[in-house]
Amino acid sequence: MAQTATELREQDLLGRYLRSLVRDQEAPRGTPAPGHDVRTCPTCGHEGRFVLDPEGVWYSCTRCGHFA
Repeated sequence: MAQTATELREQDLLGRYLRSLVRDQEAPRGTPAPGHDVRTCPTCGHEGRFVLDPEGVWYSCTRCGHFA
């Protein structure tokens, strides 16, 4: 399954692999605290802990602030 560097660049396999490594390092560990949830933001793509708003209805992204 050897591929040349050009093939890897064209398919962006190396970039996808490196981004997944970073995502895995940023992923939260353990059970979230009350008022927090682990989700993926549909706006910025951040995968991590989201904070429940004061009304207790929506969770907001800790990176961009959008609701999810």
